[in-house]
Amino acid sequence: MTRPDAAWLAPRLEQAIGEMAAAVAAAPADAPVATCPGWDVRGLVAHLVGVHRWAGAIILTGEQQSTPEPAVPEDELADWYARSATALLAALRAVEPDQEGWTLVGAQPQRAAFWWRRQLHEVTVHTVDVLLATGRGSEATVEPAVAADGVDEVLTMWPHRLRQRGLRVVLPGPVEVSATDTGDRWLLIPGEGVPAVSRPDGPSGSAGADRVAGPAVELYLRLWARGGDDVEVAGAAAVGWLAGPVVP
Repeated sequence: MTRPDAAWLAPRLEQAIGEMAAAVAAAPADAPVATCPGWDVRGLVAHLVGVHRWAGAIILTGEQQSTPEPAVPEDELADWYARSATALLAALRAVEPDQEGWTLVGAQPQRAAFWWRRQLHEVTVHTVDVLLATGRGSEATVEPAVAADGVDEVLTMWPHRLRQRGLRVVLPGPVEVSATDTGDRWLLIPGEGVPAVSRPDGPSGSAGADRVAGPAVELYLRLWARGGDDVEVAGAAAVGWLAGPVVP
């Protein structure tokens, strides 16, 4: 799997936004969101609107911004969300994907294209949250290729962000992560500060590495603590890694 570009991400972000709006429209605003303790659906939507506005401002200015706290309407949450998401898409389309600008992790080079990917997974994961909150988790649909990219983001980006927040990934030993349906594989090696991540070729089963394996969507949900019951976890290092902070 190669890193997806904006042309690949754009229609998928549009679709994810539509699915989020539909999920919110069908959900009671006061339904508790167990996967985001302390939030109900209204609070989750307010968070996501704030994230979209924050990301849009960063994209347009290229500079770090403070996170806004939007005034939340009493009703019509889905329409409110859709309008904010439309503004995010407009900001993303207003700049070239390779335009330089601030990103979460400070990696070089920092490009606007980062936000196409980050917002896709922000929306996808929170759509799952809304569906789970209303007992409709089985209706969550994530394209395997999107899930595989989300796994890649978790493994390659979030360890740096966790370190910025004073946390660190717990990796007692090498762990291979394998998406059994898409063929994507990652090898995590304990490193200084953050794990080293490579993409091994050949058959699954890196020598000396513990194993986390399953369909890409199941891996994605497991890493975000939204499910993933069909994931195989083999070895103490794999168990220890998943028990520690993997995402914020």
